Amino acid sequence: MSRVAIEVGQLVFHGLDADEAGRAGAAFSSELERLVGQRGLSRAAAPPRLPARPRPEDIGRAAAARVHAGIAGQGRAP
Repeated sequence: MSRVAIEVGQLVFHGLDADEAGRAGAAFSSELERLVGQRGLSRAAAPPRLPARPRPEDIGRAAAARVHAGIAGQGRAP
């Protein structure tokens, strides 16, 4: 089994306070780990649709899906 390490130097969520940014960052990390674990680096998933008033966790998961799509060679996810 191979191991993949992804390092994100800085993750900035504009418009979120420190607590919200922390929650978004935690969701980002968890979701990116899940996507790489389940889909590897070759099959990107469509990013989740954000509700009209997204929670910080929603924003973090959507950002992770976009990053995963880029890593998986999909460029922008559909």
